[in-house]
Amino acid sequence: MRRASVFVALIAAALACRREPGVLGLRAAPKLYAPIMNSTVGIGLFPTLPPGAPPGGYSVHWRANYGSFVRWEAPDRRVEPLGPDATLDLGTVYWTYDPKEMGKPKPDVEIDAEASDGRGVVARATVRLAWDKDAARVRE
Repeated sequence: MRRASVFVALIAAALACRREPGVLGLRAAPKLYAPIMNSTVGIGLFPTLPPGAPPGGYSVHWRANYGSFVRWEAPDRRVEPLGPDATLDLGTVYWTYDPKEMGKPKPDVEIDAEASDGRGVVARATVRLAWDKDAARVRE
């Protein structure tokens, strides 16, 4: 009986320590993007942690049901393809799609982001894109 009580106490303590993920701040710009634009490589996704998140090393796991992610950073502005599923340090990533897909039907896009601190997910966010012909538009 005593072992069962200890086991129940351990389970209760573990559940009490479990944390629910917060909302990841996620700004997307520009609000409209097509691969023929020459001013950007895609829709920039700029994550911010929720208020009160402790300082430390965070990573973000990005997933898209269509298109892919790229990294595009100073100083050389070289484009690094990452694919539709990528994990990076907390920072900007860009969503884009293959210009060969222009003129073809495309699904609405759902981009999911999960910020983690190495012990688990601390915040989540989703960005949805709709289509205006071949231009992806951020849905507000």
